[in-house]
Amino acid sequence: MSDTKDSKPQMAPRDQEGEAATDPGTQVAAGVESTNRGKSSVIMAAGTLVSRILGFVRQWLLVAAIGGYGIADAFNTANTLPNTLYNLLAGGILNAILVPTIVRTLSQNKGHEGTDRVNALLTLTAIILLGLTVLTVALAWPIVLLFGGGMHPQLFSLTVIFALWCLPQIFFYGVYALLGQVLNSLSSFGPYMWAPVVNNLVGIAGLGVFLFLYGTAPAHNFDVSAWDTSRIVLLAGSMTLGIALQALILVFPLQHLGFQLRANFHWRGLGFRRTGRVAAWAFAGLLANSVMTLIVTRIGSEANGVGQAANQFYPATSIYGYATMLYILPQSLVTISVSTAFFTAMAFHATQGDFAALSADYLQAVRLSSLFTIPLAGMLIVGALPLANFTASALPPDQARAMAVVLVTISLGIPAQTIFVTNTRVLYSLEDTRAQFLSTLPFPLLTGCLAVFAYLALSPEWWLEVTVIGEPLAQFLAAWWGFRMLRRHGLDSKVLHQIAEHYWRCVAATVLAGLPATVLFALPVPGAGWSIGATFTSGLGRCLVVGLIMVPLYILFTWIFGVHEVRRVAATKSREPRAKRRRR
Repeated sequence: MSDTKDSKPQMAPRDQEGEAATDPGTQVAAGVESTNRGKSSVIMAAGTLVSRILGFVRQWLLVAAIGGYGIADAFNTANTLPNTLYNLLAGGILNAILVPTIVRTLSQNKGHEGTDRVNALLTLTAIILLGLTVLTVALAWPIVLLFGGGMHPQLFSLTVIFALWCLPQIFFYGVYALLGQVLNSLSSFGPYMWAPVVNNLVGIAGLGVFLFLYGTAPAHNFDVSAWDTSRIVLLAGSMTLGIALQALILVFPLQHLGFQLRANFHWRGLGFRRTGRVAAWAFAGLLANSVMTLIVTRIGSEANGVGQAANQFYPATSIYGYATMLYILPQSLVTISVSTAFFTAMAFHATQGDFAALSADYLQAVRLSSLFTIPLAGMLIVGALPLANFTASALPPDQARAMAVVLVTISLGIPAQTIFVTNTRVLYSLEDTRAQFLSTLPFPLLTGCLAVFAYLALSPEWWLEVTVIGEPLAQFLAAWWGFRMLRRHGLDSKVLHQIAEHYWRCVAATVLAGLPATVLFALPVPGAGWSIGATFTSGLGRCLVVGLIMVPLYILFTWIFGVHEVRRVAATKSREPRAKRRRR
């Protein structure tokens, strides 16, 4: 955090009617009651949607630039390390501590006292993040050995070099989270979700220059001799630059809200004893989740090494990464947007001990999220192969098939993931990170057991595909366990029954909506490009077919099954023409 030239506080921004906005502390309490969560969720979802569309463009260019196997595994291993290590070292701790602490600080300390205390917290956290980033860059070689030690020696060396350029992203991921959490605490949710658009635009520009200078790569690309310093810096450097700009652009909306960022080294009285206990369990929870990522990445690198030695394709790290780009859509587009909009309110209700309001927020967040994530999961499952052809059209048929299999497998857990993510937010708002840690244990345990079984008993072509079966199983177990923990905190016992009733209706509507598209894809259509290995164009066409069939049918069946949210929207729309006629 940088010092400002003038310590005099700036004037608060004015609202649409010209009245001066309140100080940040007042904004928190007022925002909990007055913020339109639906509007906030839509703004966040729109930002995420634009970002994800650009992300698919970036992925398409990345596959064209480095292929889908070999060099791609080296780069993707290195480029996913910053996010994995950030989540392990700081991500969960910031989520568990920062929003509840900022909400509590700004609501209990009005005016500049609250702002100063938050700045002290941000300053300390930024210093810790910088130290952790420097440490991970210094330990790049052993870290890559841990995650990708199964690679061919030449690919391993290239992965280490990529990692040296990518690992500084850890600091900027942290700054992005810090500034974003302050914005969320002030009930300003849009900038946090729109900032990744900048990151993707920078990545697309970098890959565009890369393709212009060096051209496309073969699908099976193991030639490391061509990777000189200029190629490495252009590819990895542009990715790190994008993350940096994504973080720093959030300074402007904070200034617009009247929150003055400045370094504050007065750290006494910030409540670190209580925070330390919360952080310890949050770290343990992220460690458990990161172990799952380590297992999947390591089994992928082992398959890569065996495949290169045998000159044979086996599903590896990049295939999992490409499938995850699609799998994460429902969570990032819907669940995170909705739960983030509710998080500040839930943290406020938790500090007030209002468990009735907390239960209502929880139920509304799960119902609203699952109304969209369940059909999105169905679309990912039905359209897995067309999506692979569309988003990674440079992949040959065997790699597209492997990507589709992985996508179908992990997408089965999306309905439970919605509950798990919302559970995590509520537990963070209650500062019960011990319960959150216990709910994450199924991820490394199930994935680890399946990875060991696959490695010892099956051929390399099955290693990754069997290992990822642990993810959906863990999602369901973690969701159930997290709900049990929330019941102990006083969550209304009727909530589970209401969620179960809502889920069966949405799942049934999704299954019925997906049947026609599934049957259509199973029919032989000569010359229509419906086979394995279809082109980018036919992949796009089949994705559109899935959407055109499933979306209207899902809406129809949810209305028939009496899903409250759909019935309410339909009733509102039917009243609008009558209201217009009466006004005439």
